[in-house]
Amino acid sequence: MKVWVIGRGYPTAKSDMLGSFELEQAHMLSRAGLEVCYLAVDLRSIRRRRQFGFLSRQEAGVSIVTLNLPIGPLLSKEARNKLYEWAMNRLTAYLNNRTGKPDVIHVHYPSLVPYSVVEKWQKQGTKIVATEHWTSVQERCLPPVYLENLTNYVNRSDAMCCVGSNLKNAIIELTGTERPIYIVPNVVNELFKPDTQSHEGFRFICSGRLVPVKQFDTIVESFIDVFQNEKKVSLTVVGDGEEFKKIQAIVQKRNADDQVHLVGAVSRQKMADYMAECDALVVFSRLETFCVPVIEAWACGKPVIATDTTVLADNPDERLGVLADSQDPETLKNALRKIYEKHAAYDPGWIRQYAVDHFSEKAVSRRLIDIYKS
Repeated sequence: MKVWVIGRGYPTAKSDMLGSFELEQAHMLSRAGLEVCYLAVDLRSIRRRRQFGFLSRQEAGVSIVTLNLPIGPLLSKEARNKLYEWAMNRLTAYLNNRTGKPDVIHVHYPSLVPYSVVEKWQKQGTKIVATEHWTSVQERCLPPVYLENLTNYVNRSDAMCCVGSNLKNAIIELTGTERPIYIVPNVVNELFKPDTQSHEGFRFICSGRLVPVKQFDTIVESFIDVFQNEKKVSLTVVGDGEEFKKIQAIVQKRNADDQVHLVGAVSRQKMADYMAECDALVVFSRLETFCVPVIEAWACGKPVIATDTTVLADNPDERLGVLADSQDPETLKNALRKIYEKHAAYDPGWIRQYAVDHFSEKAVSRRLIDIYKS
């Protein structure tokens, strides 16, 4: 089966990893035995350091073609939509001449991709599958041109998917569709696995972009309130962003440097090491379409504290962790205390196996291939 995967960009350390999930999924499908090509048009400004123009390369069995045009915010959303259509048509024509017509085109973030890009291929027998991930969809704040794109995919694609039930509900509300929408979760990276070494004390961890919607400041304040007199309990904050200095100031003001550790942004491997060495993950975000750190923690056999905006809400098993109300810090404090006091009741082996069964590369690729074949 020949599959073209359309993503947002080609991820590099200098491009903020834009398109990392989509490219990882392309590699996953290739390892599952499919013939996969990855396409991306990047219209971000010249400040994003990358090679401009048309690029073609082979990477671990995946053919990759990208077109980078440094347009930035110069155009209206409607004009950008038209330019994107022109650029993607160039890429698909190039691939068609090189590899022939695909059996499936899988579009990620379809709100950003005009349906005309795939419509002509659909008329020739190619099946169109779309997966929405975008937070703006879940926030129900799409500009008209992007809402039109999304509605076209919902109504006209051969299969419409998203990564979580909250996002699914938003798509239904925005488009009024009665068609089935499949939930296909994100994949947990194989780097995340249990650590067999023991350690002293109890370690909480939280990770992600340090931005207001994630409420890392509330996590830190709540942790200090609960455990300021229990010095063997610690919290590691992994990530960087606009709120780093604010959180740093909270730690200093509360004299909690010995318990709260801010380590900044780290590599994927280092993140896997931190996760394996912790005892529980904490998430208190007001808005998530999925929340990958949750399944990374589960893959390491760790219970989680998370809000109902995360994947925990779609897997409401008390053996996996504790739900907290993102509008009520007291529920977070109660959850921190509960996880700490009843940690021995959680079965790391069972949690790890749950992650493998539901979020491993094998599980998700099988789910997608079943959708392609159907």
